[in-house]
Amino acid sequence: GAQDAAPGGPRPHPTAAHAAACCPSTATAPGQSGPGSVGHAEGQPDSSSMADIDPESTRPPPDQASSNGSGGSKAGRQHPRPWLDEPPLEAVEAVGAEESAMLPDIPTGLAEHFMLEYELGTGEYGIVYVGRSLRTGQRHAVKVVPKARQGRSLAENLERIALEIQIWRACQRSAYVISCDGVFQDADNVYLVQELCPGGDISVAMHGGGLSEHQAAEIMLAVLDVIAICHANDYVFGDIKPANFLLKQPLQRCPKLGPCAGKCASCLNVPRIDVRATDFGFSRRANCRQRHKMVGSPAYMAPELWQLNAEMTPKADVWAAGVMLYHLLSGRFPFWDAPADIVRRLPLHEVMVAVSSKPLVLDGPALSHVSRPARDLLMEMLDRNPHTRIGADEALQHRWLRRALGYTPEFSFSLSSSSSTDTSDWAVSPLGVRAAAPPSS
Repeated sequence: GAQDAAPGGPRPHPTAAHAAACCPSTATAPGQSGPGSVGHAEGQPDSSSMADIDPESTRPPPDQASSNGSGGSKAGRQHPRPWLDEPPLEAVEAVGAEESAMLPDIPTGLAEHFMLEYELGTGEYGIVYVGRSLRTGQRHAVKVVPKARQGRSLAENLERIALEIQIWRACQRSAYVISCDGVFQDADNVYLVQELCPGGDISVAMHGGGLSEHQAAEIMLAVLDVIAICHANDYVFGDIKPANFLLKQPLQRCPKLGPCAGKCASCLNVPRIDVRATDFGFSRRANCRQRHKMVGSPAYMAPELWQLNAEMTPKADVWAAGVMLYHLLSGRFPFWDAPADIVRRLPLHEVMVAVSSKPLVLDGPALSHVSRPARDLLMEMLDRNPHTRIGADEALQHRWLRRALGYTPEFSFSLSSSSSTDTSDWAVSPLGVRAAAPPSS
């Protein structure tokens, strides 16, 4: 959801001492709207939001189950961020109830660096505030994550928080990952400081229906880039969906649906879409097994994830990105003729059956305005067999993205660690894709 402020002033801070030190003002910032759903957290639970799923009640029939594949490459793109020179934060393996709740390698003293001003919203794992840097005056988003969580031991929750930070830092090499501007802690909470994205999230921007192919491609380039960086570091993002991608500025729609390559009169007057991925709280190490229950956003979950003790593989991220691309182009979910709002309210079992067995229709009314290359990419991303499903790095080189955004894959950022191409004379296009020559018309 969007980084919007809550009406009526901020909520009380997690600790009284921290509130006194960090947030002397209780007035809501002028011009801010209600919370809706928060980019760093979740809105109301439905079939497109996070849910704890009973695997016994939703397990696919045996003849529909498929084994898991893997994907992704082994080297990331170079993109300098402030945390990259720090040693990686190791996940906490075990912390006894009698031991300290402090995480290693994370400093204290948030109040010495940031003043929390007002609340943006609340969600699954904490509250998000706007915080102002005491040194620069710049505003940031500050996610407050409690160390104690009902239904989970202290050790388990600390391990989850540490892994989220570790994966977030490892993925900073993608220009499309929200910047990590600081991590702090006290006895009760961890504070994740990140760049502020006033444009809200993509799920809110999608309320007006599908986008032009050029605008959908701008968003999908960012989504696939983030996925590829995760996979290159042997992680799975785990919760690809529009609500987890924020906009630096509010989205201005091109009124033209279908292919336009960004060259129509409407697109020329529309700013490019600047996207940031957020919320690595459900990211995992690649190929780890889900314990006891499945956790995911049901409408975006790959068919193989509906199995008991399924592995979280990189190809599951690609499936979710395919669902997101279908939604970006049509304003609807694949496998359903119903509007997206109705699909979000469907029972989990109905979602599982549709995702596992309903045919994928790419030549129906929902995509009648969409080009053949876009439908070809959808078919490859929404392949129910994870072994033959396209990988994120392959999808980045797909002809639809090349045509919609005007770049050639041989001059794009290489994801191969063995590449020795000299890039010193390359120019960086406005989309962040390196090109040796201006795009051909």
